[in-house]
This record gives sequence, structure tokens and C-alpha cells, in this order.
Amino acid sequence: MKSKFVPLLITSLSLLSGCNNLKNENAVIATNNLEKAPIELTARNLEYLVKQNYSFPLLTYTEGCSTCQIAKDNLKTTAKQVNYSLYQIEMYQSNIDYLVSNLPNLFTRNDYYPSLYIIDNGKISYKASYSDLQNQGNLKKLINAYSINSNIYTLSSLEKYNSFTNKNQNFLLYTYSSDEYDEASFYSQKLLPLASKSDKKTLIIDKCTSKTELITKIDQNINDSKYSITVFENGQIKTTLDLLNQSGDNITDLLLSFFDVDSISGSR
Repeated sequence: MKSKFVPLLITSLSLLSGCNNLKNENAVIATNNLEKAPIELTARNLEYLVKQNYSFPLLTYTEGCSTCQIAKDNLKTTAKQVNYSLYQIEMYQSNIDYLVSNLPNLFTRNDYYPSLYIIDNGKISYKASYSDLQNQGNLKKLINAYSINSNIYTLSSLEKYNSFTNKNQNFLLYTYSSDEYDEASFYSQKLLPLASKSDKKTLIIDKCTSKTELITKIDQNINDSKYSITVFENGQIKTTLDLLNQSGDNITDLLLSFFDVDSISGSR
């Protein structure tokens, strides 16, 4: 652990719930990570996700710290069991400097590692107890309690992409970069409100955290579109829009048609 342990001000999970299925009132809409592994963020990725009001669990850790390694191992095991997208970031000095400077409401130089936060709309709604991070069973219960299922999926490898497209003939694909404000904003403000309430499947792929071979295949299939939304129907591409070069009306029409709704809310 980076610093000596101090009593936490946040209630332990043991007081929160004894049931895996009981959802906390501050539970966040979760994407399903088909890789079944934690997603490693850069400080820049994290800044943009927070400032665009994303909601997600986040583990902060340092290398060479035995309690951090236990927390990382437990998060890795949990990711294999619950499917949800779980995020982590290594807090080395340049990352600390960047996050303290750019996200001062969330991070300080006096923070302790490891720490796990539930980020809800860009704010910390819950901080896990130290004991929960050291107990895999407790961590799994916490993640389940603070995660709401959705039909939104994410992945980062070509293998998982091929598996998903073989099993699913009809879905919407959104490719973006989490270090670009307009791209992250479109997802959080336009796509997420519809996808989170729909029984239709949405696949989101972050080019910043995906493997090169996956991005190469997607770019070849959808004409090198950096920032695009594509509808697949019966296993074939029905419509593709490059959001950098299309009008808002066309984008809106595509979303309304796919999700079969009358209007799009500007926020979650």
C-alpha cells in the first residue's frame, strides 16, 4: 500500500448488501466487456471519460505494492465472473500530476492506493473499503450491487470481435477514441441514453484501448472511418455514417430508426 492505512469514512460493503442481486440506488449502467479483463486507462483517457460524465468502476493502484497486487488480482478474477467493464489505472508520478491538475475534484496527492471508486456521471458516488479490495468475494458483490445490466457490449481483440459478429446478425457498432472530446461526448450524450434502455445490441469499440489488428479490420470494413456508427442487419452492413462528415439530422435519423424511438434526449 502506498501509505499507511487509515479508517475509511465510507461504509463497508458488508453493511451495503448480503445479496449479489440487490442493486444499490447509485448503481450505474454497465457495459459488458467480452474480453473478461480489466481495461487499463491512460490519465488522458480517464480525464475524458470523467469529463464526459461516464459511469464506471475504477481501481487505482501502484506497482511494487503488495496490497495493490492483491486488489488487481481480485479485480481480474471478478472481471472473468461478472462480464462488466471494470477499469484500472496505474498511479505513477506523471499520472498523479496529470489527474490532480485536471481532475482536482476526484484526485489529490494524499490519496491512498489501492482504491476502488464507483464513478457515476463523472463524480465519485462510492469508495470501496480496504477490506473489500482484499476479498474477492466482497469485491464481486460490490461490483454486482453497483452495476446495472445493459445490451451494450465492448471488446478490444479481433478474436472477440469475430466471435461477436458470428453470433449476432443485427447490432449497432460505434467506433471512437476516448481521448477525443467530441467522440466521447456523442456516446455519453446521444448513444448511451438510447442503447442503455433498448433490447437491441450495441457494440462500442474504443480505438485507444483496442488491439491494432482489430482496428485495422474495422477500418477496412467501413472505409477507414475514424469516428463512425454502423448498423449491421442480417450480418451485413446496412448503413455507415462518418460522424465527422455527416449532418446531425442524418445521425439522428439513423439512431431513431435503429432503436425505434421518437426522439433523442440530450443527456442521460
